[in-house]
Amino acid sequence: MEALTRRTTVAAGLVRRARMVLLADDGMPLDQIARVVGADRTIVRTWLDRYRAGGLTALQDRPRSGRPRTFPP
Repeated sequence: MEALTRRTTVAAGLVRRARMVLLADDGMPLDQIARVVGADRTIVRTWLDRYRAGGLTALQDRPRSGRPRTFPP
């Protein structure tokens, strides 16, 4: 997972979530993780719970509802 956080081709959100998991694994408290990554404590808790439930694949963005974006040629 540390290698994932160093890749430049990975989405920034995924890197941020992986960093949250790594910091939690090091024993850092939620409040401190939230300050380090610049997120709210509840967001950190949500992503850690999702990781524990589904592993690394749970950190991926879920499909969003609605019509996909279209870009003119």
